[in-house]
Amino acid sequence: VGFERPLTVNVTTAWRPEIHTWAPYTRTECGVERLTIEMPWTPYNGANKEQGWNALNFWWTPNSWINDVSILNADLGVIIDGSPFFTIRRLHLGTTQSRGASYDGTWGVWLKNGADVLVTRFNVSATFTQDIAVQAFQIGTAITNGIGTNLSVNALYAGPYATLISNVDFGAAKQPYAPSGSAPKSSSFLTYWNVKGAVPLPMPRPAYGPKMTFIGASLAPFTGMNTSLQWFIENNSTMTWPVDLQSDQLAQRMAPQAVTTAYGPGKPLECLETLFHQPGCPVRQKKL
Repeated sequence: VGFERPLTVNVTTAWRPEIHTWAPYTRTECGVERLTIEMPWTPYNGANKEQGWNALNFWWTPNSWINDVSILNADLGVIIDGSPFFTIRRLHLGTTQSRGASYDGTWGVWLKNGADVLVTRFNVSATFTQDIAVQAFQIGTAITNGIGTNLSVNALYAGPYATLISNVDFGAAKQPYAPSGSAPKSSSFLTYWNVKGAVPLPMPRPAYGPKMTFIGASLAPFTGMNTSLQWFIENNSTMTWPVDLQSDQLAQRMAPQAVTTAYGPGKPLECLETLFHQPGCPVRQKKL
């Protein structure tokens, strides 16, 4: 048996691991794209008091997508539950006018029980109690290249693993980790890469999760960190490179022979269409 990439978690033969075929799903390759879902405007009543203005729910639907969708006046925008290999691209969550003094809804995007989910190029102009929530054993989520008016991204509970938040602008950044209580939230390898806001992002509370990584130029200084949690923090004074970690690693993985696409200073750069073997894009060599 051969593997095209490293396993997500360490596996030892002492566990007597087994390999199974892909489980059958009744729904796959389903998508929603190029539309606006606008609910009637009503005041937001608060968590667990919603009127039910919920937009999209994908349940056990792998290899599926949401693309170029705007959702307005929602209590709950999107649920992706048990759906691996899912992509959300160009999603806008907003309102026609403010629905409340503090919040416009409860959940913006809710990811759980899945793996290998990408949320990218999003715009959250509404304010939810949880703008983007990752929970319930979700593995390998990438949240990239997005903006929010006052964005919150929360590892809610049940140990989401190996979440990447890369090149994201948190806007006002008043509560970037959302209300999260006192118990541990994330399991290992939650990574914040090149995140920014109107103010430097504070560190989460020490018990938020182990083996977290923070790399960027807009992080608040920290003191009294619990070193036993093995947090790695690099507060740069200059631009973080590469700007987006996920797209850089994807380009290298899709073109492993083109090691010069590693976006480092002084390295040649080819356009992404060339890297993905698409026509219409001549190779452009230039120095960065």
